[in-house]
Amino acid sequence: MTRLAAVMIAGAMFIAATVTAMAPRVWGILNSHSQVPPVLTGFSGLAERSYVFDETGAQIGVYQLENSQILNIDKIPVDVVATILALEDNEFNRHKGVNLRSFTRAILSNTQSGA
Repeated sequence: MTRLAAVMIAGAMFIAATVTAMAPRVWGILNSHSQVPPVLTGFSGLAERSYVFDETGAQIGVYQLENSQILNIDKIPVDVVATILALEDNEFNRHKGVNLRSFTRAILSNTQSGA
């Protein structure tokens, strides 16, 4: 009988120690939804949302998932601008901004699709 009592007391102490050790972690996991993220004041001016407006000035969209940073065109290296232009419009240097063939193709496509 004394051996059984000793084993039961040891088991109870082991369970109590395990519960005591795990309780703070379990409490943190169960209450993690109510924790407010810290405010990082040193980074408040770095990123902002991008807003999209129509021709009348009415806001039609907001890019919220990806915050962006305002950057003047002067700060972008010339090679980066040239690379983007080469990828987007390889004939940019020939038409200086308006490609009549692409413009006409877009008008026809929009007309045919009912846009």
